[in-house]
Amino acid sequence: MIEISIPGKPIGKGRPRFNRNGHAYTPRETRDHEALIAWHAKAAMNRRAPLDGPVEARMLFVLPDRRRRDIDNLLKLGLDAMNGIVYADDTQVHRIEATKQVGDEPYTEITITPM
Repeated sequence: MIEISIPGKPIGKGRPRFNRNGHAYTPRETRDHEALIAWHAKAAMNRRAPLDGPVEARMLFVLPDRRRRDIDNLLKLGLDAMNGIVYADDTQVHRIEATKQVGDEPYTEITITPM
């Protein structure tokens, strides 16, 4: 079982943006939060190789307020950020449990368990 705790406000995966030339790019907030999750995931893995085979992902998103946020975008960013670190690819995720709630101190808690 891999347990990862990420302090700070959970961020959902942002839609690709396009520059004047029509080239797509990922919004900075999305890139920065993916990097933060990846950093904490690497620390949790402690130099172990990515998990092999199917896994279960459980995610808790503690939000600072009641503004509307799509839970699927919160999940997508977290799952993508762990590619190549916790598991080889997020296609290995066979089961997901996700919860969002409001709290005084925002954070994300992720548990990945081999199945």
